[in-house]
Amino acid sequence: MNSAPAGGRAVLDSLPSRDALLVLGNIPEPLTGAQTLPPARPQSSALAPDSGRDSLRDTADPVPVPVSTRPLGVTPAPDPVTPPPPAAPIAAEPDTCWRIQVAAPLERAKAVSMQAAARSLLLVPMVIVQDAGRYKVRTEQCLPRGAADALRDRAVASGFSGVFLVREQRPQR
Repeated sequence: MNSAPAGGRAVLDSLPSRDALLVLGNIPEPLTGAQTLPPARPQSSALAPDSGRDSLRDTADPVPVPVSTRPLGVTPAPDPVTPPPPAAPIAAEPDTCWRIQVAAPLERAKAVSMQAAARSLLLVPMVIVQDAGRYKVRTEQCLPRGAADALRDRAVASGFSGVFLVREQRPQR
């Protein structure tokens, strides 16, 4: 509570009054002595004398440090003790591939809008194929099944509904 003495300066009362301390003293403590903590030590704004040491290195649990990242295109030197694994046999590629269709609206303007959205969200080239009175928005490239499944899942997660795979004959090279 502020009070103004005759000199005109206000005195800030920051402690509880004697009457307040008596009231507070009559309130029972909800915690037992074993459940209470000692009062916190006042913290000094001055730096501690040992503040120059590296506290991260002094801890019992060392801080994990990530392994440095290899630059793109740089492969690690082969381990001289462990021989490299044998090369997998090259299987003949099947004659089919897969495209992802994300939309098939009746209006071309809607297809163009969906194509732009798919390019932006999926980061792959998309084309519009007119077929059976619809403008079908599909991936431009024919993909292997695993890549097509992953892209379909990404399209669904990006908010496209009704996404499905379209099986096609692999283009001849």
